[in-house]
Amino acid sequence: MTDQANTISVEVLGRSYKIKCPVSEVEALKEAAAFVDKEMRKIHDDGRVVGLDRVAIIASLNIAHLFLSSEHREDKYVESLSERIADMQKRIVELLTQSDQKEF
Repeated sequence: MTDQANTISVEVLGRSYKIKCPVSEVEALKEAAAFVDKEMRKIHDDGRVVGLDRVAIIASLNIAHLFLSSEHREDKYVESLSERIADMQKRIVELLTQSDQKEF
């Protein structure tokens, strides 16, 4: 079964954009558009950045930074968890080896 694309309309900073999107991704796209709109409004309403293109660039950089920072934290968490699992495996092998030696 194929996931047909729908054209939906999203609004960002008062402008409407029509975007083709698979039916299964419509809600995610709407959430993404709302997030981008919120970030752009914060920058626009601050008043220090003028022009839609500049607001979009600053918002894009902020969102990319947020994404990359969270991705980095997840990588560190996975790395730490992997190290802990390796240590636990090592301890289990040592305990099993000690147990085997006591039986003989």
